[in-house]
Amino acid sequence: MVRWKNSFYVQKTPASENLPWTVIVEAPINPHFSSLQNLYIKSLALVLLIAVIALILANLVSSWLARPIWKLAEVTTDVPEKLVSQKVSDWQRTNPIIWPTSWVTEINALVENFKVMASTLEQKFQEIKNSKEQLEQRVQERTRELSAANRELRAQVSERQRVAEALQQSEALSRAQAQKLEKALHELQLTQTQLIQTEKMSSLGQLVAGVAHEINNPVNFIYGNIIHAKDYTQDLLKLVQAYQQQYPHPTPTIQAQIEAMELDFITEDLVKLLDSMQVGVQRIHDIVKSLRNFSRLDEAEMKEVDIHEGIDSTLMILKSRLQAPSPDKGRKHPGIKVIKEYGELPLVECYPGKLNQVFMNILVNAIDAIASGLFAVTNANDALEQLKVEGLEDNIQPINLQPATPWIRIRTDVVEDNWVVIRIADNGIGITEELSSKMFDPFFTTKLVGQGTGLGLSISYQIVVERHGGKLECISKPQQGAEFIIKIPRQQSSLLPRLNPVESSE
Repeated sequence: MVRWKNSFYVQKTPASENLPWTVIVEAPINPHFSSLQNLYIKSLALVLLIAVIALILANLVSSWLARPIWKLAEVTTDVPEKLVSQKVSDWQRTNPIIWPTSWVTEINALVENFKVMASTLEQKFQEIKNSKEQLEQRVQERTRELSAANRELRAQVSERQRVAEALQQSEALSRAQAQKLEKALHELQLTQTQLIQTEKMSSLGQLVAGVAHEINNPVNFIYGNIIHAKDYTQDLLKLVQAYQQQYPHPTPTIQAQIEAMELDFITEDLVKLLDSMQVGVQRIHDIVKSLRNFSRLDEAEMKEVDIHEGIDSTLMILKSRLQAPSPDKGRKHPGIKVIKEYGELPLVECYPGKLNQVFMNILVNAIDAIASGLFAVTNANDALEQLKVEGLEDNIQPINLQPATPWIRIRTDVVEDNWVVIRIADNGIGITEELSSKMFDPFFTTKLVGQGTGLGLSISYQIVVERHGGKLECISKPQQGAEFIIKIPRQQSSLLPRLNPVESSE
């Protein structure tokens, strides 16, 4: 510094073009040093002041941008649960929603979308409640009508029995009349049960289809907004990253705020959070699709469908029962392994909804057999060896499972060119040959009272044999599992008569 203060400014200028002289002018720096030093200090102070003001403005702007999003997250937390658990009007009076506003157009659009979503949820929950009340009222009315019809029919049967006894002329005629009346009563009971089940399944199917359709609307709102939210989040994170690169040494106040809010964790976790939300919405969409595919109320007529799609939809609906239950559920299986051995199937002409019902009944019976806790002690290869059907040994592929591993195996194949075979096997407790011969009889069940109607397999038999002109049989031995074989023609619309629909479930 001292040396620099003793320096001089030097200016050299030629005296003339004709004279080789140079005029040298020297001026000392020292008289001007103080003014230059003051100028440098003022410039530096101004730069520091501008930087501090920029940091403060950046902090205010970021808080201003984020505050509406934080407020939106706060007011929309647990709104669906509150709408379901309470009356909407009471909840709105005690906990009104104050929606945030922002000068940013995109954030205001997001808030408006959430308003629409909340309003839609409120309306749909009320519609579901009204539909449920109407359904219960209709079921009660149908039950009363059927009860009255049942009393009338029983009175008619009693009257017929008294007339038969009065007109009895011989022992042979009496036995024939008694058998006829018994058969009529049995058919009436079966018809009554089928009517009740048909009404319930029809109403339930319509409710499921309606709810599935309406759920898609708010789910689509959420899914569409998540995509934009992810884009906005990426932009904000890029802005924060650029700000950190531009100003790597923030003020202590900002640094303390960064550490308090764990900015690095938020930066990393926010993207994962939005991804998980998108996966969850996609999961809801898949479940809704499976429910609609299973019910197929819009496909009551025979049409060509993919059998594998129906099986997969049924498995999706039963997924919770296939997984290992918690200890307090009472079931004992550690989780059922589903083994799919799908063949190359063409489109099959059938009644999709009714065939899905057959799959449901058989798979539910398999799960119940496994859940009883009495697994077959043989391994999978030994069990399948005993379940082989003559002439198809080469089609069975070996698998490696532990003896205590519960499993359900589903195999599909085309045989005899125009026939499709679906085999559903399990390693449950199995049944005896005597019980197997009664398995498809109406009202026959091996389950405890209240756990089964005895109509599931009977209705499945009617659907496969009478509606589709196919075959349904069961191969089973005690402690060696069971295998149900469904065989239907690939094309049958020109061969089968149109019978009355038969619907039920175990």
